[in-house]
Amino acid sequence: MSQTHEQSFNCVTRIFLNVSLVHAQPEEEMTPLSETLCRVEVFGGLRLIVGEQVITRFRTEKTALLLAYLATHLHQSHPREILLDLLWPESTAESGRTSLRVSLSALRRMLEEHGVVPESVFYTDNFGIGLRASAVVTDLQMMESSLRLARQSTSVADRRQHLARAVSLYTDLPLKGYYEDWVLQLQEQVSERYFLALDELLKILEAEGQLDVAIEYALHGIAQDPLREEPHLALVRIHLARGYPAEARKAYAEWERLLQEDLDSTPSRETLMLARAIDSAAQQAHQTTEAMCRSALPPAPGRLVGRDREVERLLQLLKTETERLVTLVGEGGIGKTRLAIEVGRRFIAQTRHPVWFVDVTDVRDGALLLGRILQALGVTSHVATVEEEVARVLGSAPSLLVLDNFEQMDASGKQTVKSLMEQLPMLRVLITSRLHLGLSEERTVRVQPLETPFAGGWKANGAPHTEQASLESLLQCPSVQLFLAQAQQVRPGFEWNAQNAASIAGICERLEGVPLALILAASRVRVLSPQQILHSLQKHPDLLSAQQSCLPERHRSLRVSLEWSYALLSPEMRRPFRMLSVFEGGWDLAAARSVLTGFISTEIGRADAVLLDTLDALIENSLVQMEETDGEARYRMLETVRVFAEEYLEASEDAADARARHFLFYSHLAEEADRQRTGPLVAQWASCLGREHRNLLSALEYSVQRDSAKTDAGALRMAAFLWVYWMMRGALVEGRQVLHRLLDAYCASGEEEVSRWWAWVAMGVGALAWMQRDLDEAERCLTESLQRFEKRGDKAGQAFARLWLGNVLYRRQGYSQARAAYQESLALAEEIQDVEAMTYAQMWLGNLAQREGETDKAKSFYLSSLALAEKGADWYARGFLHYNLAQLAHCRGEHQVGMEHLRQCLQLRLQIRDYPGVVEALDELSLWLANTGQHAQLGAQLKGTSDALREQLHLPVRTEHQQRVDAVLRAHLNEYEIHSCIQQGRQTALDELVPLLESVLEGEAPSSL
Repeated sequence: MSQTHEQSFNCVTRIFLNVSLVHAQPEEEMTPLSETLCRVEVFGGLRLIVGEQVITRFRTEKTALLLAYLATHLHQSHPREILLDLLWPESTAESGRTSLRVSLSALRRMLEEHGVVPESVFYTDNFGIGLRASAVVTDLQMMESSLRLARQSTSVADRRQHLARAVSLYTDLPLKGYYEDWVLQLQEQVSERYFLALDELLKILEAEGQLDVAIEYALHGIAQDPLREEPHLALVRIHLARGYPAEARKAYAEWERLLQEDLDSTPSRETLMLARAIDSAAQQAHQTTEAMCRSALPPAPGRLVGRDREVERLLQLLKTETERLVTLVGEGGIGKTRLAIEVGRRFIAQTRHPVWFVDVTDVRDGALLLGRILQALGVTSHVATVEEEVARVLGSAPSLLVLDNFEQMDASGKQTVKSLMEQLPMLRVLITSRLHLGLSEERTVRVQPLETPFAGGWKANGAPHTEQASLESLLQCPSVQLFLAQAQQVRPGFEWNAQNAASIAGICERLEGVPLALILAASRVRVLSPQQILHSLQKHPDLLSAQQSCLPERHRSLRVSLEWSYALLSPEMRRPFRMLSVFEGGWDLAAARSVLTGFISTEIGRADAVLLDTLDALIENSLVQMEETDGEARYRMLETVRVFAEEYLEASEDAADARARHFLFYSHLAEEADRQRTGPLVAQWASCLGREHRNLLSALEYSVQRDSAKTDAGALRMAAFLWVYWMMRGALVEGRQVLHRLLDAYCASGEEEVSRWWAWVAMGVGALAWMQRDLDEAERCLTESLQRFEKRGDKAGQAFARLWLGNVLYRRQGYSQARAAYQESLALAEEIQDVEAMTYAQMWLGNLAQREGETDKAKSFYLSSLALAEKGADWYARGFLHYNLAQLAHCRGEHQVGMEHLRQCLQLRLQIRDYPGVVEALDELSLWLANTGQHAQLGAQLKGTSDALREQLHLPVRTEHQQRVDAVLRAHLNEYEIHSCIQQGRQTALDELVPLLESVLEGEAPSSL
């Protein structure tokens, strides 16, 4: 075998394996190669393979053609007359017979020389000559057999495998180098069958999304016949499907060139239509890529102007192997964040790698950095440590991590970044900060202000003043472009003309091209003309006094803008502006009213008219922004504005009141959320606490810092109300860190109230540790919690502490000890009639009973627990119990009952937005429906919905369960049906699930599992 042929054969074999191994199916039943005496290969030439010997040279060409004809017509007996007419048409009958005997004898000797008895391979009789099919295998025979099996297959996976095998065997024209008429006819027929099979295979691979493999097959087809149109069309089509329009254009151009140069022709109408679709498809592919990745980036606030060179430079840096850590350094308001967002957006478009944007503005302690990154990655629950989980997600593929507003981070935060860079060689990091990190791996890029009319050389004809400058030239100035864009946003009718051009240029110059300053100034065009804005800046020398202060140079220009905006506020507006700076991450009307008036309530009354006017005035002054979240107005300050306002607050007599009111409001909010935790509004309150997360942590921090003597239980009490929500929503890492700090700060306090709430916080640490399977930590904290509750005689606390300790024992397989803990918890709960504790104690006792096969006892516990959960309106517990009852019912053979419990479980979990629980319920439903056979398609659809939601939540795959589902689905559906239903399920909205389930299962349920 030649080296070239061997390489070609290895290549297509690798391609074949790529496809067949995706969904391995049993091989077709053929005579194994090890049992055949020889192999004849015809693709790319003629080769006789006996043992390890490859024979390519034959006595004569006619001898080779005789073997070729017999091998390509393997299952036939060939009369001698036909062979004579075919191979020796010019010879006489006698001469032809002699030539046939000589050629056949030469082939026999070849076999004998390699230890093969000729009669075991050739047969001759009165009717003709042939090869024994049991002793000989040919590559053409294998191809034809695979094509036949593909036609007979009802499974898409089987058909794909057989087609892949057939296509991979075709490495070149059969009997290449031979030119007899029958050979040319054979080549044409086999080639046509190859290309038909290739076309069908490519369509299957495209439908399944195996586009990379499909490209290799399309290229294989082009190599076989560069002037055949179908594989060229397929290659263009596949590149478009992959989202690579540039590659599609290149493939089309190559096909067009071949047609012109070799055939002096033009592409067909179909190809021309595909070419016209390339640009449209390219745009759609680009938009699709951005839409898929934009969730990892904040929305871009308008068009970025004047930064193209910086963006391209940063992209080039980040694409190199040596510059993997880039820090954008600049003063507040200089545009670092906006520039980073644009770099991230274009990074996605150019590389198609993910970009993760993490706002670390409120993270000062480096110990919390990984938790914030994990939150941004969307990981809500995990078993591994936070370091391992961050490394797993970020290290799975090349990606860009953007850490925004890093300047307040301590040294441990810098070390965390360094460690990530060392662990994850495919990771790029882009940081925005007012200070560089000082790491050896760091490349610092200073972000400069936008060019201004004079400094940027935008004057025309060397004129000394802007009035004489060309309007067209000035419009090219980045700072002018930004000012105009913002002005036209707040005042759509605003126009750029010769009358206001000089003033606008003067404003840009006065504000030194600082983006935030320009935006704030431009927002004034709603109430002032550009001339008035410039005049106001010039009339207030105190606004310019910051230029001579000790502030950094570029910070002075931002401060000028902020001081100016502050000076324009009326005295009655300045106080609320200062006080609202206590909010981190935004606020709503109720929170603003609490801080500004001291009145804590979630109701909106007539007095709120003044509050609304105040907020409206601050919005008008571009100091506050309003956003709509879940149908409710929410307000926020840009962080640079908030910090500026906070400086004024700290210097005023309002600071103490603002901080205290802020804490009281969020303490009240946490307590109210705890009261609603077992009701139907649990989902809304969970969302509320998620929005207020930064404010809640800020309030906790203030309370701890204020309480220097550690005699006030306020912070502990607030945290005790929050940790259950952190557990429900998967905020385990940051929750444990916050709770640990509180435990450490108040551990030694002798105050009775402090000790009481300390015990509840310790329970929270234990519960969150249990969720993360840190059982040693869980046991330690829960034991300390129980001891404090026992010392105080707090039976409610004892009931819950024993319940959680029972969970620790259960997970450690100490089942008898766990039962004792649950029973003690239940006894205490019944004594004080604590419905929630009674609910969970009985549920876990039911779990123990079910595990030990005591199904009657388990059912009794579950039903009793469910009754309590319904009495206490504990929707979260009801979801668990219906799931457990479903499992139990199926163990008892009560499949209709089990299905109804599962339906209720799914409905409850959807209502309270317990999405991990929804995934769990869908997993079980998909298995049970698949087992019915009749509803297997719905089972596959629900599997698709579950898979999509699991990926979104970064939940681990239940491998054993998935294997069971896949096996059952294959027993009832073919691969094409399974694939179609799963894809449909991935597109199914969650609110469609329950109606879909009810419509299909109404009046019937699975009969068996």
